[in-house]
This record gives sequence, C-alpha cells and structure tokens, in this order.
Amino acid sequence: MKKVLGIFCALAMLLSFAFISNVVSEKNPFSAQAQTRSGRVTVKKRKNGIASRTYRGGKYVYRKGKNGVIYVYRKTAQGTVYVGKKAYQGGKYVTKKTVKGTKYTAHKTKRGTKAFISRTKKIVQ
Repeated sequence: MKKVLGIFCALAMLLSFAFISNVVSEKNPFSAQAQTRSGRVTVKKRKNGIASRTYRGGKYVYRKGKNGVIYVYRKTAQGTVYVGKKAYQGGKYVTKKTVKGTKYTAHKTKRGTKAFISRTKKIVQ
C-alpha cells in the first residue's frame, strides 16, 4: 500500500511540473512575470502613521483630556513635546497633528467606519 501511494505521489509531482512551467513562463498572460511587466499589477506605498511621520524611534506618551480626547506627546531630552491629539469624531477615529513652531503639519483620518456604524445602527433599530 505504501509503495502504491509513493508511486502515485511521484506521478503527481511529475505532472505538476508541466503546470508550474506554464505559470512561470512569460508568454502566459496569467503568469506573475507577465502581469508585472505589462503593468497590470501595481504596488501602492502606504503612508506612515502619525508616530513615524513625526519622529522615528521616539517614545510617545498619551494623556487623556475632556470628551475622550487623547493628547499625544513625544519624550525628548528636553522634556515632553506636544505632537497632536486623537479623538473619536462622527464615527471616525481621527488623529490630528498640529503645528508646533515651524514644524510639519499633518492630518490623518481612518475612513470607511462611518458608513459601517450607521448601517449597524439602522439594523439594530
């Protein structure tokens, strides 16, 4: 029984090489190489979050304020530096970075949750 099973597996492996060579070839439009060369497959660079955009490798401190607002600070050798605030606004989780002196200003929102929350509210009601 083990010999028959071994022969069956060996034949399956031999037959699979034909399919693998077909996938790897450049002439087949479904192959990965052909898709990347024709420009059909693209890679998008994702934007960094607020922590890595402001300062890489720093330690961040979060302090709670009124109405669920969380203030974000960065620890430096000179003390804690204000970076921005996090808040939950209108069904969205929003992180904002404000201007500090002449530094870079950013604004980041996580979209797509507002519609989902409103749909679930309608279903529940």
